[in-house]
Amino acid sequence: MCGLGWFDADVKSFADSPQSSSLALPNMGWRIVRPVKRSRVIEGLSVDDRFYFVHNFYMVSNDEANTLLTSNYGLEFSAMLEKDNLFAAQFHPEKSNKSGMKFLRNFIEKI
Repeated sequence: MCGLGWFDADVKSFADSPQSSSLALPNMGWRIVRPVKRSRVIEGLSVDDRFYFVHNFYMVSNDEANTLLTSNYGLEFSAMLEKDNLFAAQFHPEKSNKSGMKFLRNFIEKI
């Protein structure tokens, strides 16, 4: 499955992953994200910050330089991509409580 084509990434279904038999779908709930590189949009986020996910699909970036955050749900996947002035988040910042507010504040004030 392809997305909009703005990132060199593939969209895959958790249902098609080897781990699918042990996963409840959709991936719904609070998950930790791991920063892969620095960015103004995630400044001030800590390793304890959790974000809310609801999805059956995940992104696999073909250009690792675009991966900003990863998360894990049976397998590690790109939780957020950044390229130039484009951002793509797999989580819902508007439902992610204080962590989401930090992220949205950074996006508004620093980007």
